[in-house]
Amino acid sequence: DGRIIEFNNAHEKITGQTRDEMIGQFVWDVQFQLSPNRGLVPEFRERQKRSLQLALETGHAPFLSQTQEVPFTHSDGSVRFLQQRSFSMQTKKGWRLGSISRDITERKRLEDELLRLATTDELTNLNNRRHFLTLAEQTLSRSRRYREPLALCMCDIDFFKNINDTFGHTIG
Repeated sequence: DGRIIEFNNAHEKITGQTRDEMIGQFVWDVQFQLSPNRGLVPEFRERQKRSLQLALETGHAPFLSQTQEVPFTHSDGSVRFLQQRSFSMQTKKGWRLGSISRDITERKRLEDELLRLATTDELTNLNNRRHFLTLAEQTLSRSRRYREPLALCMCDIDFFKNINDTFGHTIG
């Protein structure tokens, strides 16, 4: 009927929720409670419920057998990330759903840091040249596609290096 019937120690560590808190709750209610985006999409809970009910009735649903990266709110209030793969299995009592999850919060943090390093100038904290050119190309393409006017303002500071060398990078 969509209620949680098992919740292991590893899941307790990952989510901060205890087994006793989870057993007997509807899966869609737990997903809704743990979602950091729940306030952004009012119909989120109902959509999740319909999708899970379909999987419980038929053993098939779009999310089954797909690896997903899911943000969730840990019991301590922090937003973390799970890599999750759900599956269905036929039993004498009908279709059951299971999932295998692992905490990928640290990996996501490192990915974000790599993206920042790849796109940001460390001195100015602005987009670096490569990222600026990529964004400019996308903006120009969008302007052409929608036939919208486009303006570009560019500032060039002469002898910027001299400012940094004289007063330091913090002032420059």
